[in-house]
Amino acid sequence: MNKEIIPVSKKKHKNYFFHSVYDYSSDFSSYKKLFSCPIFYDEIKHVASCYPIAFVKNENGFFYTASIFSLLRDNNLYINKKNQWTGSYIPAYFRIQPFFLAKSENIKDNILCFLSDSPSIKSTSTPNCFPFMDEKGENSKELNRIIKILLAIDRNK
Repeated sequence: MNKEIIPVSKKKHKNYFFHSVYDYSSDFSSYKKLFSCPIFYDEIKHVASCYPIAFVKNENGFFYTASIFSLLRDNNLYINKKNQWTGSYIPAYFRIQPFFLAKSENIKDNILCFLSDSPSIKSTSTPNCFPFMDEKGENSKELNRIIKILLAIDRNK
């Protein structure tokens, strides 16, 4: 199945849910094999005091800053046997998943999106998942928390 970028819609996704990490006791099991992650400009001072930082070349030949959690592939030393984060700072990369902002040629503002194959998106309520929308059909408190982080990252690119 090809990955599709799906824009979040209040109408289409009013009954959708998502899994998100929000504190140290959240379920980090889906990140156990992630030995590094991208870091953003605003968080470098937090990350640098906790984890090594490297410049990593992506498949297009461009470099980005990354936090390193292990020198061994498929091994994150900061997730314990209970799948909880043990480091002193949770990088924004984890806290914004499974969402990202996208640009459109026709629209000036950013568009909140997710990937079609994201295992963190659910069409039915499951334990430890948050709704996209609240009872009034507006963004849920948890979705707004993620949007706030994404907008801060976007402002400081």
